[in-house]
Amino acid sequence: MRRVTASAPGKLFLAGEYAVLAGAPALVAAVDRHAHVRAVLEPGAGALDVESLAEGTRRVIHDPGRDALGGGDAGAVLAALRIARTAAPSLAAMRARVVVDTRAFLADGQKLGLGRSAATVAAAVAALLAGVGRQDRDEILQAALAAHALFQEGRGSGADVAAAVRGGVLEFRRDGGEVTVAARALPRGLHLLVGWTGEGGATDPMLRRFADGASRPRALRDLSVAAEYIKYKPSRVPSFTTNGKEGYLKHFGMAGGHRLLVTGMVFTNPDGKRFLVESGAAYDPIENILHGLLVTLGIYMPLAVSLAIVGGYWLMRRSLRPVDEITKRAQGITSTNLSERLPIIKTGDELERLSTALNHMIARLDDAVVGATVRLRCCTRRC
Repeated sequence: MRRVTASAPGKLFLAGEYAVLAGAPALVAAVDRHAHVRAVLEPGAGALDVESLAEGTRRVIHDPGRDALGGGDAGAVLAALRIARTAAPSLAAMRARVVVDTRAFLADGQKLGLGRSAATVAAAVAALLAGVGRQDRDEILQAALAAHALFQEGRGSGADVAAAVRGGVLEFRRDGGEVTVAARALPRGLHLLVGWTGEGGATDPMLRRFADGASRPRALRDLSVAAEYIKYKPSRVPSFTTNGKEGYLKHFGMAGGHRLLVTGMVFTNPDGKRFLVESGAAYDPIENILHGLLVTLGIYMPLAVSLAIVGGYWLMRRSLRPVDEITKRAQGITSTNLSERLPIIKTGDELERLSTALNHMIARLDDAVVGATVRLRCCTRRC
């Protein structure tokens, strides 16, 4: 029987969390949240027993080579065991009892998004390989990358796994199946402040969305295109000078007729050292949007103006139609037919009130004419 323990830190992406999937570099840092794995290895092939303290569950996997991976801490440990057996075949002749503690990656039962699964896989791989005397850091990294890819069905870049195995601040790149990891250091005086929204987010749906290029958010598509333009080598982007200004915005042509829009900003740390922070985006998508907007305006603006004119004329005629009816009726009223009245349009506005007032006036005129006629007839009889 052999008892081994291992731990691995979580991660925090500083830049390129999704652009790294398209070949761009990512900057990732290990954080002080650790996954702890305690394993007991005993001679003789058998089941894998995994207890998760964070999930409060225990899973016994009777056939580790064939049973479904499943999710959670148990699924991560099972993926780590399968890859570790490939690297160290002697593990196939051993049964394991594993206790996983990833409670540091949760807050009130919600995930913090700090790379819990990657840290669990890395710690489990390190513990299992250590159980058979294998502690090479590069071997652990390669095995952990393979195990995490198995656990996530090939999605993800593996940058979180690299942070869990190597620690510190790393620049991570993936070009097809080739992974490059280089240690980096933050500028002196630059401090990171990390916030949490209070709500967890599932990684797998976001990875699926990014894998489907048609449904990627435009900003992520632009980052991917920019990464492809520079062929994974930022050194191909020329250096610009600020000429004493606090920043600049320029674009330049690249191979294949593509263009890149680059913006730079000067940052000064408390020690007085100045840094130039640059970011870029593919200029072609921006130009395509502007061109599309111009074409849209050229085609649809005349149509919109024509519709506005026709619609305005129709609305004007419709609103003046009652006035025409009142005018025609008023022209037909004379002293011989004062009993007729103007039409009243039930609009509730000034036009309705005007029609009513005119009808009252006509009624008074009618009464006056009738009265005058009666008095005239009386006078005629007396004469």
